[in-house]
Parts: sequence; C-alpha cells; structure tokens
Amino acid sequence: MKNLKINIATGIVGILNCVLFAISWPMIFGAAVSDGFTGTHVTGGTGAFFYVMAGIGVVLNIVALLQSKKVGISLVGPILGIIGNGLFLASAIMAFPAIVVLIVGIVFIFLHHPSKNGYVMNDSSYMRNNYNQQNQYQPGNQYRGQNNQQYGNNVQQNQYNQNFSNQQNNQNYGNVGTRMSRRNK
Repeated sequence: MKNLKINIATGIVGILNCVLFAISWPMIFGAAVSDGFTGTHVTGGTGAFFYVMAGIGVVLNIVALLQSKKVGISLVGPILGIIGNGLFLASAIMAFPAIVVLIVGIVFIFLHHPSKNGYVMNDSSYMRNNYNQQNQYQPGNQYRGQNNQQYGNNVQQNQYNQNFSNQQNNQNYGNVGTRMSRRNK
C-alpha cells in the first residue's frame, strides 16, 4: 500500500496536537491567573494559539481524507482526526476526549490499511478485473479467450486447449491420444 506524505504529516501534527491539548488547560488557567494579578490580556492569545493548532489539524485531516479516498486507504484515521480536532475547536473543555480520539486516529493514519470497500484507481489488476467484468456477458467473447463464466470459457482452459492442439507442441511431447492409448495397453 502506498504511504502518503500527507498522512505522515497529519499524524505528526496529530501527535503535536495531543501534547498541546494536554498542556492547554494548565497554560490557559495559568494565563488567566496571570491576567488577574498583573492586569494583562494574555489569556485570549494563549487560547487562540491552541485553537489555531486544532484548526490546522482539521484542515490537514480533511486533505488526508480526500487523498486517502483517491488511493484506497482506510478513511478511519482522518475521520477520527477531524472529530478529535473538532472537539477541541468546539471548546477547550473537551481537551481530554479530543486527545483520546486523536490518539486512536493517529494509529489508524500511520497503519495505511487498504479500504475494505474501496479500490485503487491506478492499480493495473483493478483495471484488468474491471475489463473482464465489463466483457463477461457479451455473447461474442466466448471465442476471444476472455474470462467468460456465462459461456464456460476460462483463460487457463483456452490456453490448455491451444497448447495441445498446436502441432509443434505435439511433436515435442507426443499426441495426447497416443499417450493415453499407451497407458491403457
């Protein structure tokens, strides 16, 4: 399975956000206490920093979701990343549930599992199978060696028949009927 650079970057930002969300409460409460004693306004800027990081996480997870869908990678990691960062964006009070959801999402992002229902668009075996499925039930294809289940032909069976009906092969190995008759004697 192809490893996407956006998934790796999203996982790294997810780990960073987990650490930032874990320290967000003490930092915001410390800034609020400091504002109370000194008369400054640092709390708003401190909270805004954490919200901006959560917003970056949401954007990266959306991009990773779209790229993973194109390539056929499981979408569980990016979806959980969107939910985790969204929980923190909704309110910093949701920091701990956001951390838990982000950790699970990061694990799935780094695993790069293929999607169960999805398919890889640039995989030649998918294109070959899709071609066989499209031509499977057309009446003229039973003579072309296609994988045509309705008419009973199979590529391997056709190749087998061609090898034994070819006179050059029969000269090297003898005729099938001759060998069978020798065994029966």
